[in-house]
Amino acid sequence: MSRQCGECTKCCEGYLHGESDLIMRDGKTFKLGGKPCPILQIGKGCGEYENRPQNPCAGFECEWLRQPDVYPEEMRPDRIGAIFSLQDVEGVQYLRITEAGNRLDAEVLSHAIKITLINRYNLYWEIDGKMHWFGNKDFVTIMNKHKTENLK
Repeated sequence: MSRQCGECTKCCEGYLHGESDLIMRDGKTFKLGGKPCPILQIGKGCGEYENRPQNPCAGFECEWLRQPDVYPEEMRPDRIGAIFSLQDVEGVQYLRITEAGNRLDAEVLSHAIKITLINRYNLYWEIDGKMHWFGNKDFVTIMNKHKTENLK
């Protein structure tokens, strides 16, 4: 049985930035990131869940949903104020932690470090707008090249 988001709506609350904008039913474009989706019902979910677009909405699953054996129940994004997601930069995969309402705390970061070491993931996170990362040589080289840019 797969997990369900339940009352968690963190991915729709404006913390994530997507590669595409959300096209609304009336044809208006909504810019992702920085503010909640206009059809979000906080604590309930998407106001048009059955008709939501594939990209970015239906196609996104946080790691808490994807890997219940790795992320315990108490690590649900609305409970920890952070979203774990697998991302890709220049063909190199990494685990990203996005603050979502709370400043990233030591317990959440410690769990992420443990996951990345066990699974040999690269890791990226921000605290107070400062970028941090560790991982393999390719990832570190790419991140050093991008450190003046903000990975959204």
